[in-house]
Amino acid sequence: KHLSSLKALYDLRSLRFQTSSKGSEAEKQVIAVLDEFKDRAGFSSDAVIDLSRTAGTMARNRTGDVLIEVEGDPNKAIAIEVKLDKGVKLGEILDRDPIAKTDTAVGQLLETAANRNTAVNIIVFDEDSVDTTVSKQCVEGVRYLAGIGFIVIVSTRRNDFRTLALVYLLARDLVLAEPKQAIAEHHVLEKIVERLVQVLNDYTSTR
Repeated sequence: KHLSSLKALYDLRSLRFQTSSKGSEAEKQVIAVLDEFKDRAGFSSDAVIDLSRTAGTMARNRTGDVLIEVEGDPNKAIAIEVKLDKGVKLGEILDRDPIAKTDTAVGQLLETAANRNTAVNIIVFDEDSVDTTVSKQCVEGVRYLAGIGFIVIVSTRRNDFRTLALVYLLARDLVLAEPKQAIAEHHVLEKIVERLVQVLNDYTSTR
């Protein structure tokens, strides 16, 4: 369904930004990429909202910097935590507490879900600052953690945000597939993510 959209992933390389990994500039950079891609992919009805300075359902908590309302529907939303300026450890996948404010990738994904009340969540790192415990778990810059969310590694230095665009497509389909996603096999979704990234990189090499 989205093969034509995937073609737009390669156009993202032409985007040029004044790379900054400080504070709100990181969120603005991600929002700019998402705005550019959603229009190219034909998702102009999606709303990309900056919540980096807005508290969520948890008091004084702003975790979940960006919200994408799919087709403009607040009940079909994807939350994104932006960590381009720092690297945090992966964290424990088992025995996790969604309310605990643990500064790990897993903890931040769970906190984002609780704070923004979203079913699909993404955390974005920069390849130059990502912690090795995170990068080792990602296949070509993407990892899906069953029941937790997506980890994405981009390159601001190379202006390469293809992994973020790919995960946006996947997350969007998951949101639109509800309530069917409740019966999805998580290990199958993990394999799908890995295979799509491999296909994407193979296509780049061939091209």
